Amino acid sequence: MTSQSSDFTSNSAQVQGTNDNSIVSKLSMVTQGYLEDKYLKYFVQKPQRRSPIINRGYYIRSKAVRHVLAKFLSARSNEDVQIVSLGAGFDTTFFNVRDLMNESATKHLNYIEIDYPSVISRKVKLAQAADLLEGQNLQNDKNIIYRNENYCAVGFDLRKVGTELAETLQNCGINFTVPTLFLSEVVMTYLTSGQSRNIIKWINHSFRNAVLVVFEQMLPTNGFGEVMLRHFETCGSPLLAIRDYPTLLSQKKRHNVLGFKTVVGVDMVSFYQCNVSSEEKEKIQNIEPFDEYEAWHQTCLHYFIMCSTNSEEESVQEFCKTCLKCHESAEKPEVKAEEVSISCKEPFSSIQMFGHCASSVATGNKDLEKQVDDVILFGGFGLSTQNQRKKDHHRRLHDGTLLNIPNNNLKTLTPSNIEFKTPMYSSIVQKPNDEKTQFLLFGGRSSPKMTTNDVSLITINKNCTEHDIKLIPSQGTCPNARWRHTANVLQFVNNCEDDQHTMLVYGGRDELNVHGDCWCLNMNTFIWSNVESKVGEKDIVLGRHSHSAVKCGSEKGDILFISGGLDCNEEPLNDVLSLKMLSHSKALIDRVDIHPKLPQLYSHTSHIHTDRYLILVGGVQFPTCKELHENPNSLADQVFIIDLSTNAWIRTVTLKKPFGLNSLMLHGHCSFVFGNNSETNDIEIAIIGGGCNCFSFGTSLNKSPFMFTLTL
Repeated sequence: MTSQSSDFTSNSAQVQGTNDNSIVSKLSMVTQGYLEDKYLKYFVQKPQRRSPIINRGYYIRSKAVRHVLAKFLSARSNEDVQIVSLGAGFDTTFFNVRDLMNESATKHLNYIEIDYPSVISRKVKLAQAADLLEGQNLQNDKNIIYRNENYCAVGFDLRKVGTELAETLQNCGINFTVPTLFLSEVVMTYLTSGQSRNIIKWINHSFRNAVLVVFEQMLPTNGFGEVMLRHFETCGSPLLAIRDYPTLLSQKKRHNVLGFKTVVGVDMVSFYQCNVSSEEKEKIQNIEPFDEYEAWHQTCLHYFIMCSTNSEEESVQEFCKTCLKCHESAEKPEVKAEEVSISCKEPFSSIQMFGHCASSVATGNKDLEKQVDDVILFGGFGLSTQNQRKKDHHRRLHDGTLLNIPNNNLKTLTPSNIEFKTPMYSSIVQKPNDEKTQFLLFGGRSSPKMTTNDVSLITINKNCTEHDIKLIPSQGTCPNARWRHTANVLQFVNNCEDDQHTMLVYGGRDELNVHGDCWCLNMNTFIWSNVESKVGEKDIVLGRHSHSAVKCGSEKGDILFISGGLDCNEEPLNDVLSLKMLSHSKALIDRVDIHPKLPQLYSHTSHIHTDRYLILVGGVQFPTCKELHENPNSLADQVFIIDLSTNAWIRTVTLKKPFGLNSLMLHGHCSFVFGNNSETNDIEIAIIGGGCNCFSFGTSLNKSPFMFTLTL
């Protein structure tokens, strides 16, 4: 296989620097209470508190490695335990493993750490200063920095594996026939394909019963993967082999070819879902205020842990097969698939934001259900649409923006009330009014701890240059504060003219709870009504956030189709619900049985076409296990088309990014149907905004709007 990373050279100094950054992040994670580790503090000179998304990322990394090690120790109880940590850095696993073992069991432990001499020497000095290394230094080799009865620190460049390293390990007291666990925690990914191949071949050749545990990145070709790659390249420590082995399946095949016949691996979403107890999940979800779900799941989908062995012993093979639980590998649904290219209109407006809210703007008698020309945007996080030529920083956005999609023209709406701070993840709908252009803004949050249930009336002046915002006094019992909910305007049939339109709010979450309730706001009197939801016979998950809801009109009244989302356990959903209002205070909710089953998804958008087709656009998508393991583009941005007349998922459309367009991430976006050709049955959809704060890789935002065409 030809390496696509030949333009890069491994920068050992920069790679060594990743150790310092990693250990600070691990200490931050431990300090916040995600895991216990009383030794990390001795290896960090300047502790720093990292953001919740970084803490979660290092939690799942540490949890996965600890999980496999605990299984290995359990399988080797009362027997010799040999562990070799490759590129160990300042990792504290040895000290924690030692604590787990009683005194008699410790005598059977031989733990060896290998890293660059400068790194391992610093570690030994810090450990000795903290009295963590006991006993006499039994150093008897030029590569051995420190050795006692059950621990050995080796200074060696892993790019030069061979006879010399084997001799050093022999001097560490290694037994080449005993089951030995090799740990590579984000190590071989910094080496070229040839260098890491040599390590795997050398382990297979030197050890009869080797178990190799690898934790590292994958899936470099989608939007999040591209951002991840650029981050490491900017840091001077590029991922040199990831393009040669971009998927879990390619990694498994590689290990098979190099002598490791038993291989099991999972991505971190599967690991978290299948190997972490519900009690621990609940604990993790409540440690810190959190609202970076897209970045969390994308990070987990782009990292894997894999356990492989070359052993012929049945007990060792059984350990590898059972140490990691995972979902059954579902086959890819047989659904028609196609690609559609994305286009950008000139002049390019470059709207860059996510977590904003948007509404179509009615003009005259235009049917907004069929076609939209003008869109209003509020709130979110990103770059201001004003003064884009000047250097700007990502920040909370409070101005309103008016976008004409066909002409791609932008207008910034200056607030007459400059004190108003538009929250993130709020909702906005247009208030029916023949004389004024008005909108209702509801809910949102300024931080995960500061949530609102305010309703604000936004009035746009005739020149579309200013907007006035007024807080509407609450009437009656109001819904709880929330964000990541949906709001839609529904129309009742056979009701009096003054009571015809209502804003229906569904779901969402606050700091502690995920909501499954439904509320109606009379758009004339501004009186709230709590809607009693009558659920059909099928089991239905009501509580959800980050879902999508779209209205389908009929002579018998409007129906709302609610799709996807995250439930109260942060588990992604793959269902579609129908909600029909029976009155202002009662609704019937039922599940639409889509076949085949849709992928789990959230943070997407949805549309209805000709009251027949439900179109789901983008979102954080969770493909089948088989698809994820085999296809590097399986997390590509896709559109799912459902025929509501048969409840069949009939088509999957992959959006193809044009050359020159930056990384594309279709979540946290808005979308609108702005072109509708009844003769060809073509519809044009515009996507505005989208992106996320990508773990420790920085904020990545789509440069929008961009468009694509579907033929139905």
